[in-house]
Amino acid sequence: WSYSLLDARQQGILDRLSVFQGHFQLEDAGAVAAGSPHVIRDTLHELVSKSLVVRDNGGFRLLETTRHYGLQCLRDSGALRAAREAHADRLLTTMADTALAWEGSAQRNWLTGKARYLEDMRAALDWAEADSEGGTLTLRLLIQGAPLWFHLSLVSEYLSRAEHLLAVLDDDHADSELVELLNGYGHALWHVRGPVPDMGNAFIRAFSVAQKLEDEPRALRSLWGIWAHAILAGDYFTSLAHAEAFSARLPADTPLSN
Repeated sequence: WSYSLLDARQQGILDRLSVFQGHFQLEDAGAVAAGSPHVIRDTLHELVSKSLVVRDNGGFRLLETTRHYGLQCLRDSGALRAAREAHADRLLTTMADTALAWEGSAQRNWLTGKARYLEDMRAALDWAEADSEGGTLTLRLLIQGAPLWFHLSLVSEYLSRAEHLLAVLDDDHADSELVELLNGYGHALWHVRGPVPDMGNAFIRAFSVAQKLEDEPRALRSLWGIWAHAILAGDYFTSLAHAEAFSARLPADTPLSN
């Protein structure tokens, strides 16, 4: 009854907002609902005033019943796929600065801000994995979201998703994204299962692909993983050789303390 009182613009925006699992910001709504900033802002305020969208300190959110109804409307109209794709694209943009987390320089508020998107990342990955054309999108989402799983101590979940994805990727798939996935997979194995052979094999494969791509930064990170596996496994002679190879590849002006 409340939905039927909305005009077509309000209904369309509410429907697309239903792809969010939790809180979202004004910029998130604009990216998914595909409207001009002032139209999205005004429509959100209208929906809040009608109690169809909730506003609190975390931003905006939909009640669960409203969200499910909106999703059903998207399915019925045939617009669900487009909304899911826009949602996934927005998450990729939101997680684009995760390099800070890998470097250990992310501030506490960075993690707090990103953590609110965890359920959305899960939903986007579940949809991408189930979709027949979701291979590349799944790969990008998992790569971009990896620091989130690690910093929230959800490494086992990341490992499970990474293993599933690696099992279905084409054998001849070899690009920088595969290197990122293999490096993340190697670190996840380290945290969850210890220095098992698969950990070393993941970094070795990543290093091989990075070498062929002439991607020196990723090759160095993969070589570091190869060294880490050797020293953790107690193979100190081999680990020394990897450490020397790593040092030899560093630019001449790189401080060793880094």
